[in-house]
Amino acid sequence: MFGIEVAAGTVGGPQVPGASAMAGLLARHGVVVLRSAYWTPAQLWQCALGLGTPLPAEPGLALDGFAGISIFGAPADHPPALDVAQIFHHDQADSAVPPAHILLQMVDVPSPAPAGVWFDTAAALASLPPALQARLRGLRAVHQHDRTQVLATSAALRAPTPRALRAQGQPHPLVQRHPASGRLHLFLPVRDDCPIDGLDDDQSRSLLQALWQHVLHHAPRFESRFRPGDVYVWDNRATVHDRGTWAAGRAREVLGISLAGLPPIYCEET
Repeated sequence: MFGIEVAAGTVGGPQVPGASAMAGLLARHGVVVLRSAYWTPAQLWQCALGLGTPLPAEPGLALDGFAGISIFGAPADHPPALDVAQIFHHDQADSAVPPAHILLQMVDVPSPAPAGVWFDTAAALASLPPALQARLRGLRAVHQHDRTQVLATSAALRAPTPRALRAQGQPHPLVQRHPASGRLHLFLPVRDDCPIDGLDDDQSRSLLQALWQHVLHHAPRFESRFRPGDVYVWDNRATVHDRGTWAAGRAREVLGISLAGLPPIYCEET
């Protein structure tokens, strides 16, 4: 089953679950929601350390005393016009080694709160025709660094962007092998006009549009509405995620941790 919600105190016994218990849930479900955890930052940090190595917090958003915890609060952090989280994506996909896991704690969220939505990109790949799966292996797509270019994908009307600008980013294989499970999964760029090695612009766009449509309409889907006290942990490699917009002008407090990953494992066509 993709995605699971559990009461925080029922995972492995203690209030903060042991590393093996949480790792097991992630391996089986991809997304884990710990309902009504109400952890302190130290407890969230303890859970993160059990799963991996926290990356530095986002610039200017580090929580006092925790260099690896970002605190999101003011509406200005993610205004709707500049909110990449309103597009299905892998976090920090434009880095050479994207995070392995993401942890979020909803300390205080305004009502009505948005819901988070995730799709399973390993199951999406497995359900593609074998010939298309074989074609994808060895192809690499560029994940753009330029935030304004990433965000433009959500615009109703988007002016054409020169290929030279769209090519400024981090290339990643479209098909990767998960370092923990060994399963193959898709790793897709946000924009459907990102260049793909060996394909022209029309071929790249057609392929990425088809892959995104397949993920959004045929992959296992998990949705969970945010509530104060809840903790969310998910696999950033083999899932894509999104959320609705926050209530306009309402402050919130959300803590986030990104855990270091391993270099992508390429799956070349054989």
